[in-house]
Amino acid sequence: MSSWAKMPSASVFTLLSAAVVVAYAIGVHYLIYAPKERSCSMTYMFEYPQFAKIAMLDHVADNFKRYNLYAYSEGHHIDAMRKMKFSGVPVLFIPGSGGSYKQARSLASVCMRKALNSRSPFHLDFFTVDLNEEYSALYGGVLEAQTEFVRQSIYRILDLYKNTKASKPQSVVLVGHSMSGLIAKGIFNDPSFDPSLVQVILTFATPHNRPVIVFDEYTYQYYQATSKTWVLDRGDRLAHVTLASVGGGPMDYLVQTDSISSWETDLHTVTTTVPTVWRSVDHLAILWCKELVLVTARAVFDMVDLETKQISSDQQLRRSIIQYHFLKRNGGKQYRKSIHHPYATFLEGAEWIEPLPRQTSISGNIDNNGNDRLAKPKHIMIRLVDHPHHAILAVEAINHQESDWVFVCQANVIENNSRICKNGENLSNYSQFWPSLNHKRKRVVLDLLSYQQQNKYSHVILRMPLNSEPVQFHIDVHANRVLKPPAMGPWLLYDTRPVVLVEETAPKALRYIVDFAEVESLWHVLNLVVKPVSCLKKEHHAVAMLLVPWSNEKSYSYITEMRQDPLPVRLLHVKPRLPKNVPKSAELKLAVVAEIALDPSCTYKISVEAAPGLLLSQFARSLTPCIFPYMVAILLLTLREQLQSLRRTGHCSLFHLAMSRGAKPFYVLPLCKILTRLLNHGDDPNARFFLSNIPGVPEAGVGMNMMARLPLENLLYPFLMYMCAFGLVYVSGFVVMFFIVFNAKVVNGVALSFIGRFFKRSITAWISPANLSEYVMEFMIKAPPIVVALLLILGFKSCGALALILGGVYFYAVLCNMYSDYMEALLMYSMRVVTGKEKISLEGITNPSGSEDNQSKKSSKGGEEAKDQKKVELKVEEKEALAIPSKDDKVDSTKDTKDEEEEPKEEERNSLSDINVYMTVFMLYVASIVPSIPSLLIWAHNYSYDPSLVPDPTFVPFVAILMSVSSTFWIHAYPHPRLPFYRVVVDMLFVLATFTLLYAPNRISFVPYIIAGVMVLLAGHQWLTTLHLFLYPPIYNELMDSENESDADSINDNRIDSSHSATDDEVADGDDEGGESGSNSDEDANDADADERKIFSIGMIPQPHADEADDSSDADDGEEGTNFRTLG
Repeated sequence: MSSWAKMPSASVFTLLSAAVVVAYAIGVHYLIYAPKERSCSMTYMFEYPQFAKIAMLDHVADNFKRYNLYAYSEGHHIDAMRKMKFSGVPVLFIPGSGGSYKQARSLASVCMRKALNSRSPFHLDFFTVDLNEEYSALYGGVLEAQTEFVRQSIYRILDLYKNTKASKPQSVVLVGHSMSGLIAKGIFNDPSFDPSLVQVILTFATPHNRPVIVFDEYTYQYYQATSKTWVLDRGDRLAHVTLASVGGGPMDYLVQTDSISSWETDLHTVTTTVPTVWRSVDHLAILWCKELVLVTARAVFDMVDLETKQISSDQQLRRSIIQYHFLKRNGGKQYRKSIHHPYATFLEGAEWIEPLPRQTSISGNIDNNGNDRLAKPKHIMIRLVDHPHHAILAVEAINHQESDWVFVCQANVIENNSRICKNGENLSNYSQFWPSLNHKRKRVVLDLLSYQQQNKYSHVILRMPLNSEPVQFHIDVHANRVLKPPAMGPWLLYDTRPVVLVEETAPKALRYIVDFAEVESLWHVLNLVVKPVSCLKKEHHAVAMLLVPWSNEKSYSYITEMRQDPLPVRLLHVKPRLPKNVPKSAELKLAVVAEIALDPSCTYKISVEAAPGLLLSQFARSLTPCIFPYMVAILLLTLREQLQSLRRTGHCSLFHLAMSRGAKPFYVLPLCKILTRLLNHGDDPNARFFLSNIPGVPEAGVGMNMMARLPLENLLYPFLMYMCAFGLVYVSGFVVMFFIVFNAKVVNGVALSFIGRFFKRSITAWISPANLSEYVMEFMIKAPPIVVALLLILGFKSCGALALILGGVYFYAVLCNMYSDYMEALLMYSMRVVTGKEKISLEGITNPSGSEDNQSKKSSKGGEEAKDQKKVELKVEEKEALAIPSKDDKVDSTKDTKDEEEEPKEEERNSLSDINVYMTVFMLYVASIVPSIPSLLIWAHNYSYDPSLVPDPTFVPFVAILMSVSSTFWIHAYPHPRLPFYRVVVDMLFVLATFTLLYAPNRISFVPYIIAGVMVLLAGHQWLTTLHLFLYPPIYNELMDSENESDADSINDNRIDSSHSATDDEVADGDDEGGESGSNSDEDANDADADERKIFSIGMIPQPHADEADDSSDADDGEEGTNFRTLG
């Protein structure tokens, strides 16, 4: 026999994978339960909202029975709505995936109240479509139907205004949430649609760049068609469309920030950047966040032309309005073309002050005691000086209401013995609103040296007008204060000690900059901590802001007497690689920076520290969409290792042992990395690879480099994903074993009870229901063709996903029924191997118990007999692998009883070998069900409209999987250790695993087809081999001999030649390799000798025989015992 060795309780890679899984679980917990930012205020209705259903044309209503169009109104406006009298600007709200048409009420109610309160000469008419709350993000088969209904709704809405006396609208404003933002873009896919009917599209939490997850090819095809339309027509047919995209920021776990941006948008930003919003919202709250709804309402109202009382036809004006309200607002609530006049004339009689200190605070409209109001406005003059300490000016204005307040001028007029300015250049457009917990604040930062070097300016002027509220200016003239954190490195993973950047800030300092230029990847995560050291007053207010320039993303934290929140420094959108011809200065402008607005009454300590919890949450956020395809690839590599073990030793390795041996990433991931670089441009936009230009070769590897930009990281992140998936599959294997072992009797009982109830009132009621249910259950288990036919009919008439799931239940019942008697032994043996308490063969799994006892018993027969016995065992192993009966199986009836005791152990060994590969195939079957769940949900959701799912993305892989599994594993015909062409099969499994790692992380829709290909491959191997053996049996023997020679280095060196000319004594102790123990009686010998009847049954291998004459002599004795070995 082969050598024995102690296996370790768990490999180092397995332990590391377990650690990664634990870290992933911690990251998920941190992501869900970590302290959240302050939430938005909720909108509310001033009056009871009402929705009136609008009748569609007959052919539209017949084709889209699931969908409806509604109009919104409230209060006394309901009567006009019910009479279908509309005279405003039409706005159509499109709910997102699983969304309700009633979600339009937040924006609609606010817009209605705004029109009433402002006494606007126009108002907005809100319409909303009911898309049956279908999950369009999970099932792309409904996208085309929803898009067409939206087109018809636009036609119907404009048709409602045909009798309007006022100016008739020529277009409809579209507001889309989630996937409906993509539907709003997709209405232009139809060339017959008039693009002038839509001029403004506002999308919220819409994945423009890529789908969140691709469960079917319909979603991918819809994205491709929409992208193609906008690429071809954005500069021509769609040039007039104003398209804006707003994301929810870190709290939106469904649509990440990197997916909301798209080149065709006029604006993309996140809610944390939108002025006056400054907070992250989740995927649903983005619709009812009051601060964001107010901004949206103002933007839509500003886009209305006051002359036509309809949406302005000036695309540049609409774009400026969108950018002002969602990105650059620094003035009033209403946009004006000339927000800031380029030049200003200063008022006469104002007070002119030129403070001497570089840091100072000036108050207005109150006296020094805080009682009397000042009678005239103030002009504060900051002199331009050519000195490094006068390089930067930072000003914070509190409660300042005017939009024009910062100027630069030449002081050349003398008044009251001092030089003043009469005119100045307006710099107020450089000011910004800043978030605040108590007062309205805006800030401006100017480069004083640049203005001083122009030699035409002498002062910067800050204007403080009269105001009913106290106004205060904080001024800080300083040199550059730029802090550099330590280099990013492994210390971010474990060292939580703070790294101090400055022990104490300068007195009355107003501004510090922290340069995070090295933060470029998702694993660059830390916290910026700002703590007050000493304060002159109890109340103080400071804000830290992180700016990510390439995604228009900002985040804030507050430092007050009540709270001291650290600022998370992390990326939700990885820094893009720039072309090599981009200047260095332009690349520096894309660096991540943190700006700290300090309270001048305090000094602060600024430091950075590692944030392990935040880092793990980053991993969890990014790894989750890709883990499942990696798990499928690991299952394929595990199955490959099991079949290799079967080819080498005749036995399938344990599931977990096969994982540890054959599913490690050290070869497959580097290969995927190389293929990624060959198949597309990878992470370098300047690279060109020859394979990317070959027609028909799709781009690959987004799953490899979606989370990093450096080559090392491109391999590091997939490696971590692989380890996480490895650990999850490892645990899943024990879970499946547990359910099979402990639920075998439960499943059997439930099935019997269900069948008994079904036949309870049938015509066979005179038969005992319990007995009948047992008969039916046994019949179904032993008659898979009946089950297959029923499942095919069910899948064709309803949904392929439903039939696939029921097929999985049947597969599970088959496993439980087959192995209910000895699965306990498998679990205990697996645990012994994993914990290192069991000796296993280096060549494969052998008898899980009693091996050493059997060896000691056999060694007691004596020296010469032991040597012969060793030869006999090897000869029998070779013959039994082919299921070849010997010429004479007659055994002496006085054989020692110790060989009879070995028979159940041999059965146990073969049973364990069978279940190892069966369990892996079952887990692959379950994996094919996961991408089909959305189809099942849609089918159940729309069942009342249509009992069958059309189109059905699961039906084709379902048929392939069902036919393959039912013809092999359900009838226990696969695998067989002596089938040829195993090398081809295992090589194909490796190719499919590599394909899964390359493409499936982006398109999970590939998974069912990949698994279907695996099942067809195994079934084809079984049936083609059977056909080959039927037609060319001699070639089979030669093929087996050649494969044995090629694998001789991995098999015992003492394996004898496969000539199969054993004598009667040599095969006396042989047992059937497939699990049918050889008998010691004359009857079994006669059965083995009956092979002269050359009946070739599908799924069986006929037993070759060495001597036709000897076979024929015993044919009469064993005619009824013809021995065929099934392929299992």
